[in-house]
Amino acid sequence: MSIEDNQITIKAVYYTLKDDAEYIQKATEYFNNLSGKYYFTDGDGKQYKVVFELSVEIVEDENNLKNSGLNMAIGRNPDSGNTFQILPDESFNESTNGKTRGGRDIAVRNSRKDSSTVLHEVGHTLGWNHTVDGLMKSTADRSNDSIYLSSISEMIINAAKGIVPSSTNNNSGGSVGAGKVIMGNSLITNSFLQGCVKK
Repeated sequence: MSIEDNQITIKAVYYTLKDDAEYIQKATEYFNNLSGKYYFTDGDGKQYKVVFELSVEIVEDENNLKNSGLNMAIGRNPDSGNTFQILPDESFNESTNGKTRGGRDIAVRNSRKDSSTVLHEVGHTLGWNHTVDGLMKSTADRSNDSIYLSSISEMIINAAKGIVPSSTNNNSGGSVGAGKVIMGNSLITNSFLQGCVKK
Protein backbone atom coordinates (compact mmCIF):
# COMPACT_ATOMS: atom_id res chain seq x y z
CA MET A 1 0.00 0.00 0.00
CA SER A 2 1.34 3.40 -0.90
CA ILE A 3 -0.12 6.71 0.24
CA GLU A 4 0.53 9.76 -1.88
CA ASP A 5 -1.40 13.02 -1.43
CA ASN A 6 -5.08 12.02 -1.65
CA GLN A 7 -4.62 8.54 -3.05
CA ILE A 8 -4.11 5.11 -1.49
CA THR A 9 -2.72 2.59 -3.99
CA ILE A 10 -2.91 -1.14 -3.36
CA LYS A 11 -0.25 -3.00 -5.35
CA ALA A 12 0.36 -6.72 -5.72
CA VAL A 13 2.05 -9.03 -8.23
CA TYR A 14 0.78 -12.57 -8.91
CA TYR A 15 3.22 -15.09 -10.40
CA THR A 16 1.69 -17.94 -12.38
CA LEU A 17 2.23 -20.42 -15.20
CA LYS A 18 1.12 -19.52 -18.72
CA ASP A 19 -1.76 -22.05 -18.71
CA ASP A 20 -3.20 -20.52 -15.52
CA ALA A 21 -2.63 -16.86 -16.39
CA GLU A 22 -6.03 -16.20 -17.97
CA TYR A 23 -7.86 -16.79 -14.70
CA ILE A 24 -5.71 -14.68 -12.42
CA GLN A 25 -5.61 -11.93 -15.07
CA LYS A 26 -9.42 -11.77 -15.01
CA ALA A 27 -9.27 -11.42 -11.23
CA THR A 28 -6.65 -8.66 -11.26
CA GLU A 29 -8.66 -6.78 -13.90
CA TYR A 30 -11.75 -7.08 -11.71
CA PHE A 31 -9.96 -5.49 -8.76
CA ASN A 32 -8.22 -2.86 -10.89
CA ASN A 33 -11.64 -1.83 -12.22
CA LEU A 34 -12.68 -1.05 -8.64
CA SER A 35 -10.19 1.84 -8.64
CA GLY A 36 -11.83 5.14 -7.79
CA LYS A 37 -15.07 3.49 -6.62
CA TYR A 38 -14.08 3.54 -2.95
CA TYR A 39 -12.86 6.39 -0.77
CA PHE A 40 -11.11 6.17 2.57
CA THR A 41 -11.91 9.07 4.90
CA ASP A 42 -9.67 9.58 7.92
CA GLY A 43 -10.77 10.84 11.33
CA ASP A 44 -10.14 14.47 10.29
CA GLY A 45 -12.31 14.14 7.20
CA LYS A 46 -9.43 13.96 4.68
CA GLN A 47 -10.51 11.77 1.78
CA TYR A 48 -8.29 9.38 -0.18
CA LYS A 49 -9.25 7.68 -3.43
CA VAL A 50 -8.54 3.91 -3.29
CA VAL A 51 -6.75 2.59 -6.38
CA PHE A 52 -5.83 -1.03 -7.15
CA GLU A 53 -2.76 -1.84 -9.25
CA LEU A 54 -2.64 -5.63 -9.36
CA SER A 55 -0.53 -7.31 -12.04
CA VAL A 56 0.38 -10.78 -13.30
CA GLU A 57 3.79 -12.16 -14.27
CA ILE A 58 4.12 -15.45 -16.11
CA VAL A 59 6.74 -17.91 -14.90
CA GLU A 60 8.20 -19.97 -17.75
CA ASP A 61 10.18 -22.67 -15.96
CA GLU A 62 7.72 -25.45 -15.17
CA ASN A 63 10.46 -27.68 -13.72
CA ASN A 64 10.63 -25.38 -10.71
CA LEU A 65 6.88 -25.54 -10.21
CA LYS A 66 5.81 -29.16 -10.57
CA ASN A 67 6.20 -30.45 -7.04
CA SER A 68 7.23 -27.55 -4.85
CA GLY A 69 4.72 -24.93 -5.85
CA LEU A 70 5.24 -21.51 -7.31
CA ASN A 71 7.36 -20.33 -4.39
CA MET A 72 10.34 -21.85 -6.19
CA ALA A 73 9.76 -19.40 -9.01
CA ILE A 74 10.28 -16.44 -6.73
CA GLY A 75 12.78 -18.07 -4.39
CA ARG A 76 15.36 -15.39 -5.13
CA ASN A 77 13.11 -12.93 -3.28
CA PRO A 78 10.29 -14.61 -1.35
CA ASP A 79 8.72 -11.24 -0.44
CA SER A 80 8.39 -10.19 -4.06
CA GLY A 81 4.82 -11.26 -4.70
CA ASN A 82 2.00 -13.74 -4.59
CA THR A 83 1.57 -16.96 -6.52
CA PHE A 84 -1.42 -18.52 -8.30
CA GLN A 85 -1.98 -22.03 -9.55
CA ILE A 86 -4.87 -24.22 -10.64
CA LEU A 87 -4.75 -27.76 -9.27
CA PRO A 88 -6.75 -30.90 -10.08
CA ASP A 89 -9.99 -31.22 -8.13
CA GLU A 90 -8.68 -34.27 -6.28
CA SER A 91 -6.00 -32.06 -4.68
CA PHE A 92 -8.71 -30.56 -2.44
CA ASN A 93 -11.08 -32.02 0.09
CA GLU A 94 -14.67 -31.92 -1.11
CA SER A 95 -15.62 -28.81 0.90
CA THR A 96 -12.69 -26.70 -0.36
CA ASN A 97 -12.72 -24.81 -3.65
CA GLY A 98 -9.54 -22.82 -3.11
CA LYS A 99 -6.94 -21.88 -0.51
CA THR A 100 -4.52 -19.10 0.21
CA ARG A 101 -1.45 -20.48 1.97
CA GLY A 102 0.69 -18.13 3.99
CA GLY A 103 -1.50 -15.22 2.90
CA ARG A 104 0.22 -15.22 -0.50
CA ASP A 105 0.02 -18.50 -2.39
CA ILE A 106 -3.32 -19.19 -4.07
CA ALA A 107 -4.42 -22.63 -5.23
CA VAL A 108 -7.83 -23.09 -6.87
CA ARG A 109 -9.68 -26.28 -7.79
CA ASN A 110 -9.72 -26.78 -11.59
CA SER A 111 -13.54 -26.92 -11.73
CA ARG A 112 -13.69 -23.50 -9.97
CA LYS A 113 -11.04 -21.69 -12.03
CA ASP A 114 -13.59 -19.58 -13.89
CA SER A 115 -15.68 -18.67 -10.83
CA SER A 116 -15.63 -16.07 -8.08
CA THR A 117 -13.44 -18.47 -6.06
CA VAL A 118 -10.39 -16.85 -7.69
CA LEU A 119 -11.62 -13.37 -6.66
CA HIS A 120 -12.27 -14.65 -3.13
CA GLU A 121 -8.73 -16.02 -2.79
CA VAL A 122 -7.20 -12.81 -4.20
CA GLY A 123 -9.15 -11.00 -1.49
CA HIS A 124 -7.33 -13.09 1.12
CA THR A 125 -3.94 -12.05 -0.31
CA LEU A 126 -5.06 -8.44 0.13
CA GLY A 127 -5.71 -9.05 3.82
CA TRP A 128 -9.45 -9.68 3.68
CA ASN A 129 -10.98 -12.13 6.14
CA HIS A 130 -14.23 -14.03 5.71
CA THR A 131 -17.51 -12.14 5.97
CA VAL A 132 -21.06 -13.39 6.63
CA ASP A 133 -22.00 -13.08 2.94
CA GLY A 134 -20.74 -11.52 -0.25
CA LEU A 135 -17.49 -12.26 -2.04
CA MET A 136 -15.60 -13.18 1.14
CA LYS A 137 -18.17 -15.65 2.50
CA SER A 138 -16.28 -18.83 3.34
CA THR A 139 -18.53 -21.11 1.29
CA ALA A 140 -19.51 -21.01 -2.37
CA ASP A 141 -23.23 -20.68 -1.55
CA ARG A 142 -23.02 -16.89 -1.55
CA SER A 143 -26.18 -14.95 -2.28
CA ASN A 144 -24.04 -12.33 -4.02
CA ASP A 145 -20.40 -11.38 -4.70
CA SER A 146 -20.52 -7.94 -3.12
CA ILE A 147 -17.50 -6.52 -1.31
CA TYR A 148 -18.03 -5.27 2.22
CA LEU A 149 -16.72 -1.78 2.88
CA SER A 150 -15.32 -3.10 6.16
CA SER A 151 -13.01 -5.45 4.19
CA ILE A 152 -11.43 -2.53 2.36
CA SER A 153 -11.19 -0.46 5.57
CA GLU A 154 -9.48 -3.33 7.39
CA MET A 155 -7.06 -3.86 4.51
CA ILE A 156 -5.95 -0.22 4.71
CA ILE A 157 -5.86 0.10 8.51
CA ASN A 158 -4.11 -3.24 9.08
CA ALA A 159 -1.41 -2.36 6.54
CA ALA A 160 -1.01 1.07 8.16
CA LYS A 161 -0.63 -0.55 11.60
CA GLY A 162 1.58 -3.36 10.29
CA ILE A 163 -0.92 -5.95 11.52
CA VAL A 164 -1.49 -9.36 9.95
CA PRO A 165 -5.15 -10.10 10.64
CA SER A 166 -5.86 -13.41 12.32
CA SER A 167 -7.29 -15.83 9.80
CA THR A 168 -10.85 -17.06 9.83
CA ASN A 169 -9.90 -19.51 7.09
CA ASN A 170 -9.94 -22.25 9.70
CA ASN A 171 -10.58 -25.54 7.93
CA SER A 172 -8.81 -25.02 4.63
CA GLY A 173 -5.39 -24.28 6.05
CA GLY A 174 -5.37 -20.85 4.48
CA SER A 175 -4.55 -17.45 5.85
CA VAL A 176 -4.79 -13.81 4.91
CA GLY A 177 -2.04 -11.62 3.58
CA ALA A 178 0.07 -9.04 5.32
CA GLY A 179 0.17 -5.56 3.88
CA LYS A 180 2.95 -3.06 4.26
CA VAL A 181 3.01 0.66 3.71
CA ILE A 182 5.35 2.43 1.32
CA MET A 183 5.00 6.07 2.25
CA GLY A 184 4.75 8.85 -0.25
CA ASN A 185 4.41 12.36 1.15
CA SER A 186 1.63 11.48 3.60
CA LEU A 187 2.08 10.42 7.21
CA ILE A 188 0.19 7.78 9.15
CA THR A 189 -1.44 9.61 12.04
CA ASN A 190 -3.85 8.52 14.77
CA SER A 191 -6.52 10.33 12.79
CA PHE A 192 -5.72 8.20 9.72
CA LEU A 193 -6.17 5.04 11.78
CA GLN A 194 -9.67 6.17 12.80
CA GLY A 195 -10.79 6.21 9.17
CA CYS A 196 -13.30 4.17 7.20
CA VAL A 197 -14.19 3.45 3.59
CA LYS A 198 -17.20 4.80 1.72
CA LYS A 199 -18.34 4.12 -1.79
